Amino acid sequence: MSILSKLKSGFCFYLKFAITYFCVRLRFGKKEKHGILLLRNDGLGDFLISIPLMMQIYDAAKKRGSTVTVVVSENMLDFASRCPFFDNIITIPLRNPMGNFLTRIAVLRQFAGIQAETVINLMVFGRCGIEDYIAYFTKAERKFVLENFNAFPVYPGIAEFRNRSKFIYSSILEYNPEKTLQENETALASAALGTKFLSVPANLDFLRPLPSPPLPDTGNYYLVIAGSANSHKNWDVKKFASIINVITEFRPDLHAVMTGSANDMKIVCKVTKDCTSRKNITDLCGKTTLLELIALVENARFIITNDTGALHIAAILRRKTFCTIGLGHWGAYAPNPLYNTVEYFHTECDCARCNWLCRKETNPAVYPCVREIETDTVRNAVLKFLAENTGTSRNENLL
Repeated sequence: MSILSKLKSGFCFYLKFAITYFCVRLRFGKKEKHGILLLRNDGLGDFLISIPLMMQIYDAAKKRGSTVTVVVSENMLDFASRCPFFDNIITIPLRNPMGNFLTRIAVLRQFAGIQAETVINLMVFGRCGIEDYIAYFTKAERKFVLENFNAFPVYPGIAEFRNRSKFIYSSILEYNPEKTLQENETALASAALGTKFLSVPANLDFLRPLPSPPLPDTGNYYLVIAGSANSHKNWDVKKFASIINVITEFRPDLHAVMTGSANDMKIVCKVTKDCTSRKNITDLCGKTTLLELIALVENARFIITNDTGALHIAAILRRKTFCTIGLGHWGAYAPNPLYNTVEYFHTECDCARCNWLCRKETNPAVYPCVREIETDTVRNAVLKFLAENTGTSRNENLL
């Protein structure tokens, strides 16, 4: 980048920051003191990964007479409210709507009066401007963040991103690509609080008792999640249907339960259309709460899924899981040594860790590393598991 481009980028950043600062400070919020402020504004999967760390942070905070406040996306409020390791919860819109300047100002105003001791930004791959601005307006002296610029390719606007980080954070730790996301987050929190935290398996015992999910007539079922929040990561619907057909032929007593968000209904219809025995399939897309989904996962014989939040639920509950996954963030989420009941399927390629900036196709409907996963590979693994666990109770650990 030329000197002129750097100067232009720096000028634009400081101008936008100054305008934002002025608009936010037009109305000061109520003065509030928060000890440790955690920024975790993303979806279910990343939140679940951080649970063991957030539990440890809470314990450390109590020992030093401090509090823990977490900032989460609005769609995670119900789940976060059930977590006993937060003293305060602040919700903001998920990062997508934050491009609207007036919305951004309205959100930031609620942080203008907050005084925190330490801010830990747990956002890595989904991090955007709103979390950085929140970190600034809390007026904390100690602000910590992870950056992955050297480990993964970055999106346009990297110069402004770097300027903002240097301007806001007191400590910027470099992401270690040889470690998982959970291990990197643990290292970040350890540095921020001067306490040795450990990367350990999560548990969801604090959510119990779980509600009774809407189960099919037969309790002998497995889960299929053919959708995800990012349609580019979805394995082909015909391949999902092919796996269901094989399972039905091999084990006609097993019932397939399709689940996911309401947005996945069309995907489920396409899968069901290609299945030979539709009576063995129950569609629960958009019909379960998050807690009911957790109960469904816990009672399932096994799970077949794309790379989505249900994968992390299944891994934490130690259910046997077959996951089709791409390599955009390979090493961060998978493989994960703590997820020893998960079997991953992907296509070998020389462009792993592309940060989903696909080098092979400019605008793929589905990323090639997901699309090219062979049906036979997944089918053979599922059949092997069924042959070895014919009489296993669904409530037992299957590995």
